[in-house]
Amino acid sequence: MDVAPLNLGMIAAYYYINYTTIELFSMSLNAKTKVRGLLEIISNAAEYENIPIRHHEDNLLRQLSQKVPHKLTNPKFNDPHVKTNLLLQAHLSRMQLSAELQSDTEEILSKAIRLIQACVDVLSSNGWLSPALAAMELAQMVTQLPHFTSEHIKRCTDKVRPWGHLGTPGDTWGYLGAPGDTCGHTWGYLGTLGDTPGDTWDTWGHLGTPGDSW
Repeated sequence: MDVAPLNLGMIAAYYYINYTTIELFSMSLNAKTKVRGLLEIISNAAEYENIPIRHHEDNLLRQLSQKVPHKLTNPKFNDPHVKTNLLLQAHLSRMQLSAELQSDTEEILSKAIRLIQACVDVLSSNGWLSPALAAMELAQMVTQLPHFTSEHIKRCTDKVRPWGHLGTPGDTWGYLGAPGDTCGHTWGYLGTLGDTPGDTWDTWGHLGTPGDSW
């Protein structure tokens, strides 16, 4: 009798994720899954069962739930999966957190990327392009977006004088162009990341600058 591994089993083994998590992904992901749904599915992964809920922390999570872009339905604030969802949203929104919650967020993020990558593989295996692109965008948001601060954006949007205005000798500076051009092109490129099918977290264009709500 020949024995061969199933595709889901190979994905779980490759990303070192729990077998119950890959089963959750298989049963929950579908052709209409969007970024919001991906966050909910990933937050319910078995890998987050041991995220601690400290004494009176449910009150902090209740307050946090009022600030995040996507409100949860009847959340239980003593549930580690609810906490995971809220902290992921807080991370994407660049919210200021206490030292303890920030430590929990770092633990959550250390597992999030491989869970998202596993979702991409599950979606791709089923031929679902739109949600697979949404999952890839979520991975970019988790790893890249929070590192763009208001200072970085200001540098890219401020009018920058040409090099010639610095009073340097010769005409060679004119060929270098203005530093702001590079920033502008880079930021414009990032704006195109949201142009993917589906409700990909309202797209990059609507995320706005730090401090804006989704």
